[in-house]
Amino acid sequence: MSIIEKNCFLCRHIRLFDPSNRAESVEPNNSRQKRIRQIVRRHEKKCIIPFIFLLVLCMLFPFTAKTVMAEETDIQIINETELDELLRAGNTCNTYIIRNGSTTSCTLYMASSGSLYVSGFRYQQIVVSNTNNTTTYGTFGTGSPYTLNCSPAATNASVIVGTLTIPVSVSTVRVKYNYNGFGVLYTIYDDFIYYNFNSTVTVN
Repeated sequence: MSIIEKNCFLCRHIRLFDPSNRAESVEPNNSRQKRIRQIVRRHEKKCIIPFIFLLVLCMLFPFTAKTVMAEETDIQIINETELDELLRAGNTCNTYIIRNGSTTSCTLYMASSGSLYVSGFRYQQIVVSNTNNTTTYGTFGTGSPYTLNCSPAATNASVIVGTLTIPVSVSTVRVKYNYNGFGVLYTIYDDFIYYNFNSTVTVN
């Protein structure tokens, strides 16, 4: 007799009506005895299945908990300063001036190239002058508010700021972004990152 059969209420109840357990009983017929055994076996199976299920669940649960904890520890949380540095390292931002043939008419561009998508540029004021800052060739923006130039999202993006007049004899100028500087809209960040830009630029 199994331990489950011995302690199970239903099994004990069946044994009370089993004539083989009563001293004054007569020998039961084979069909009834067979039927009782079948009921007991079926009940044993029903009793043991939940125990097996609980045992397996207890074995699996600690493993699952450890797995989830391992996955959570792989998540790296960075602050805004670190994100700013990552974005700045991902792309190179620059300013270009293209001359229209051999004329004095030139076009000023803001551009970004690298591994991150850019969808816009903005500035408060851009001043283009000679390298000694004694002659101004063009000023874009009044300082407030920002001037926004949008572009299709791309890893190599550029926009036209405007046109200006530069003498044919001048091949290098100084471009300075006043106030907050050169603003780049990173698509992944959905906000602008600003670069200080005060440098000489070749007129191509």
